[in-house]
Amino acid sequence: MSARGRAKGEAQSGGPEQSSPPSLPAPDVKKFQQSVADLSVQIKDKENQRKRLTTGGQNVVQLNGELTRVTSELAEIGHLKSSTTAEVRGVEEQIKQLGPENSSKKEEANKVLVGLRYKTPERIEEALRKLRQQQMSRQFSENEEKRLQSEIDTLENSKDELREFLKTKAEIEEMIQKLGQLRERRNSLYRRSRELRTREGEAKDRQSQLRRQLAEARDKKKGLQKQQDTLTEEIDGLYKARQRLRDDFKKYQSEYLTANSRQETEERERESVRRGEERKERRKRQVLEAEMRREMEYDEEKTVCRTLISHLEKMVEHTATNGGPGLDPQRSFSSPPAYHTASGVGRDGGGFEEPGEFLPRKTEDVGGYLVPSSSRRKSKRDRKKNTLSGKAQRRLQYDAVVFSQFQFLSVAPPTNLSTVPQVLQTLKEKLVSSYTNHTAYVL
Repeated sequence: MSARGRAKGEAQSGGPEQSSPPSLPAPDVKKFQQSVADLSVQIKDKENQRKRLTTGGQNVVQLNGELTRVTSELAEIGHLKSSTTAEVRGVEEQIKQLGPENSSKKEEANKVLVGLRYKTPERIEEALRKLRQQQMSRQFSENEEKRLQSEIDTLENSKDELREFLKTKAEIEEMIQKLGQLRERRNSLYRRSRELRTREGEAKDRQSQLRRQLAEARDKKKGLQKQQDTLTEEIDGLYKARQRLRDDFKKYQSEYLTANSRQETEERERESVRRGEERKERRKRQVLEAEMRREMEYDEEKTVCRTLISHLEKMVEHTATNGGPGLDPQRSFSSPPAYHTASGVGRDGGGFEEPGEFLPRKTEDVGGYLVPSSSRRKSKRDRKKNTLSGKAQRRLQYDAVVFSQFQFLSVAPPTNLSTVPQVLQTLKEKLVSSYTNHTAYVL
């Protein structure tokens, strides 16, 4: 099969196999979360119901504690009442003792106060100062002197009596203050005793109320215990259902991740195979493209080589038979018929009309035509002599197209007519070598 046929067959072949969808659907996280939330709500509702039902039991505990506290309070109140009553008795006993003592001291002080001329020590000192001054400044008779001295002695004695009076007065005032404090303390204890009796009555009422409530709460607790047990069983079942739901979800999620991982591994393997196939296809296309280029190059080389061989053979044949104008070195070697090579070089045939026919140069053409050195027509003998002796050694001239054809084949063009057979043989050998190499490459 040719390279073009193989390329067409590769283009019609199908692509890599498409990957299959996952074997397990993805776990529904939202549905799982919603189910767990619903179960959690049910559990919370059941627990609230159980909590409300256990209020009776909690009331029993609270009522027991409250009753114990009230009982302790009653005992404390009784103790305080006893201590307060004892303290009141002590205060009243002190008041009874201080009352007569205070009265006797008052009577004694009043008696002393009646005998005193001066009630303060300052006035006594002032009177003594005046009497002594009179005693020293004036002359008294003996009787007057005695009377003055007696007055002075009386004032001196009244000083001691005044000190005793003032001391007794201070004791009386202290006793009066103490009696006032004792009476105030007694009144406070009376108020405290009344408050304790009030608290004791309230505590006793509270104790009786708590005992009634405690009895009712115990009866209520017995009736609610069965409902609590039922709710407890339902709550345990909901907890187990939620845990089972979580376990099932985790198990399915693990299976899904395992399957997904296996799927991804298979996808990677298929992708690796697909890429390997693509690399193979690219290599095949590259080989096919190289073959196509080689075939095109061979076709082009073969065509150019045959064209040049044909024209060189016709030129040699034409020269050997009639020594026509093609033997004239002053005429150009025109290009063969138009041909486009792979390199894009166009061949428009130049001045070549028929194979082996050479057209004369024109002076206005561009191509390096030789212009005759003289317009004088030579004799027939001279022309024949020149033709036979020099045309074999004169250089052949080519236009650009013919020269590019020789360059394409990497063959040096013949420089003159004597080298044409050698170049012709080279072209034939190249044609045979190109065919051999192309056949070996294809095989």
